[in-house]
Amino acid sequence: MEEREAKIRGEVIDANVGSLWDILGRYARGTPRLIMYLDRQEGPVKVGDLAQAFDVSMPRVSTMIHRLEFERLVHRTKRRIDYRSTYIELTAKGKARAAELTKRSQENIHKIIEKVGIETVERFLLDARTLSIAAEEVLKEDAPCSD
Repeated sequence: MEEREAKIRGEVIDANVGSLWDILGRYARGTPRLIMYLDRQEGPVKVGDLAQAFDVSMPRVSTMIHRLEFERLVHRTKRRIDYRSTYIELTAKGKARAAELTKRSQENIHKIIEKVGIETVERFLLDARTLSIAAEEVLKEDAPCSD
């Protein structure tokens, strides 16, 4: 059992496993992630809430917003009730880009399922959820390791 666990410990932190997560998350990074996130929201979202949801700094999220604003995919608004906060929402062009990104990611998921079979993907998702829950619990107890 110890030998098997040692092998697994090495494989969990192996670069190839990390690159799998990078590959799977390719559509969930940077501005595409922001576009898809905004598309799922009901109405404008505070810039501060975006930084918190993405676990990035305010300057980083502001840079992403600026890039999307330059491409006319989002626009900033203020609200009378909370004039100090800036809100972001997709433009019609941004909604079209979100639909395109969603379609492409769905097509890629379909191709993955065709390659490995739906049962393999279902097992993977169940195992990934279980591992995520366990990792969250362990990392809460060992905060210095998660910095």
